[in-house]
Amino acid sequence: MKHVVKDRQAVERVLTWLGNATLQTDQWDQLESLASWLGDEAIRAGGLGPHESERIWSRHLADALTFAFGWREVGPPPRLIDIGAGVGLPGIPLAILWPATHVTLLDRASRRVDLARRAVRRLRLDNVEVRRGDAHREQRVWEGAVLRAVFPPEQACRVSDAVLKTTGIAVMGLRGTDKNVPPATIAMTGRSVRLVDVPATVLDGSVSLLIMGPQ
Repeated sequence: MKHVVKDRQAVERVLTWLGNATLQTDQWDQLESLASWLGDEAIRAGGLGPHESERIWSRHLADALTFAFGWREVGPPPRLIDIGAGVGLPGIPLAILWPATHVTLLDRASRRVDLARRAVRRLRLDNVEVRRGDAHREQRVWEGAVLRAVFPPEQACRVSDAVLKTTGIAVMGLRGTDKNVPPATIAMTGRSVRLVDVPATVLDGSVSLLIMGPQ
């Protein structure tokens, strides 16, 4: 097993930034179990980079929880889809934070889907469903969607719009990528699009959230 550097303060800074969100003891236990699994099985299977064990809490868990900012004013969505979920980031940490939200982890790669399913079984998350599929072919619609830099911003807007209800909200995490969304794309979706920078005092590195919601 890789040695995982536990940085609970990184998560606590994000929770405070979200408006003093809190985690109960069992939720902290689930995060620790997820961190251990990421440091062991996910890295060994190639789901995370080989040198990520030192950054699992600060880079992956804390980063995943910043996506909740998109629902800070309206409350958690009843259903959320994580598009291109990989090994379950940000979907699994959000499912831990919001136990009443049903989270669908969607990915096209069967290997990553199998990994995510093992994580969900290990954490005993009854509110998480893992599916193999392509967001472009989805027939269902959700109240919320998250994407962790799996598409360029323009494409993310189009894909999110296709799987969202009219009143839905999508959040995409951006780290060192082009943050410009062409005005034509915004007009096409008919939604509001805004960029929120995560303060450096909350999360190390240049991290932003592209939030798409109803007009």
